[in-house]
Amino acid sequence: MEIDAVGAYCADLDQSFLIPIEIVDGRWAIQLRLAPPRNGQRAALHFAEKYRLGAVAQLAERYRGTVEAGGSNPPSSTLVVTPDVPSAEEVGAHKFRNHFGYYMERANAGTEILIRRRGKPYARLGPAALK
Repeated sequence: MEIDAVGAYCADLDQSFLIPIEIVDGRWAIQLRLAPPRNGQRAALHFAEKYRLGAVAQLAERYRGTVEAGGSNPPSSTLVVTPDVPSAEEVGAHKFRNHFGYYMERANAGTEILIRRRGKPYARLGPAALK
């Protein structure tokens, strides 16, 4: 038998996660973090957002009893993502300065960072566009 991933459901969040086998192989337990730790730790963390399972075609039953692929069930259970609005991780200028290396790594991985100063947008950090 071969396993490619492990699925997990959190009833408190009402969300599902798909974790690659490389992450869970040889472990007794794994914890998915919802927020960064307050102590600034960056190594060996698994953030839930990275493994969130999006909309999956679910099987819905027809009136005559046969099964068909019905998309999300109910149809409103999928998140609506507006492609025009880029999502950015927001951080205060003080925290950005204190954790500069961490945010540089995040930006290099493709996350856009919006830096706020006194609550107002101040600067934006993103991955370098290589051409």
